[in-house]
Amino acid sequence: MKQWLFGTEQIATTAALFPQEAYKGDIVTDLFGDASYFADAAAFWALQNVAIASLRDDLAAKGWKVTVLDRGARFPSWRYDEVPLEEGGEAFIEVRNNGEVEIHEGYRAYAETCGPAEAEEVDRAPQAARAELTKAAENYLALHRHAIVRAELLAHPGIALRLAAAHMIASSPLWSVKPDPQRADKETTSQSVASSPAQSALDTERHAVLELLQLEKSYYGTVTRGNGDPFTAASLFAGLLALPEEAVLRILAVVMAETLAAGSILTEAAGLAIKPDVTRWWKLDGVFLDLLNDRAEINALLSEVAGKAVADANVSEPGKVQKKIIHDCLNGEGRERADGFVPRYMSFPIGHYDPNKTLEIVSASEGLNALFT
Repeated sequence: MKQWLFGTEQIATTAALFPQEAYKGDIVTDLFGDASYFADAAAFWALQNVAIASLRDDLAAKGWKVTVLDRGARFPSWRYDEVPLEEGGEAFIEVRNNGEVEIHEGYRAYAETCGPAEAEEVDRAPQAARAELTKAAENYLALHRHAIVRAELLAHPGIALRLAAAHMIASSPLWSVKPDPQRADKETTSQSVASSPAQSALDTERHAVLELLQLEKSYYGTVTRGNGDPFTAASLFAGLLALPEEAVLRILAVVMAETLAAGSILTEAAGLAIKPDVTRWWKLDGVFLDLLNDRAEINALLSEVAGKAVADANVSEPGKVQKKIIHDCLNGEGRERADGFVPRYMSFPIGHYDPNKTLEIVSASEGLNALFT
């Protein structure tokens, strides 16, 4: 009556996959003593489940992909094709409410949408792996693992430094870092920069860092990749962990130099902090002189290079003539050589010659000097 009311089933001792002596509960028999049953279902299932798990592991060791169905769920054989193990067949363990266990070997899900002509193709096609966790569960894991790693990073600044370097070089979904393209308005400007000692120094150090990291140049010809490839970033991070801090800082310096935006406030700020020896890296050349077209600024420049007397004596001359005098002074051609001359345009902080006219870099940089004094 109890079984009829609550839908439970008696579990015969013949259903046990485990030795009967392992069961410590009571065993009952029917009215005639022809069949015996486990009185303690919970104790039975504790032992039976261990045996099922062992059965699952044995099948897996033989190469089967094994699925244990929910207790009471029937194996729907009509939804599967019979396929041997060598062709991707799977094994299913059916566990019934009465304790009986049945193994179904050599089955693979049949694509019901396929017609007869396509069935053979389906058999040969690799089956998509089923997700182990729900999206929500994976999201839960991702957020908690993220929180743990972030908290631990606070106590490991050396690892954080290397992780930041990997992010800068390879980028990530949250880091978008790319090298400055150094776009020039004129081809002569591009050639002037490319042949400068400063550019040569960066190129030499870039080559050394690429060798240190065992990397090829990026699409841009730089260390910085900017493509957000996660495996590249992880590989770089692993390599950086094996390097001393001096080497990591050396790499960071190159990447920072590559990704410093030309004409930006931060470039000016970095110059104020570094106070570079401009004469070591640059000298006034004909390319820049050719770009000057305001006679007033040209005359002011001439005054600094050759002196006020020379500038005043040529104040009404065309700009072309005055620029020729500047060129001669810089190269010592018929005039006293002006070695180490740095115009206000190339000093740090930057200056200019006509207070009544604007210069974008100067305007943008206003207020920086006080920050770095």
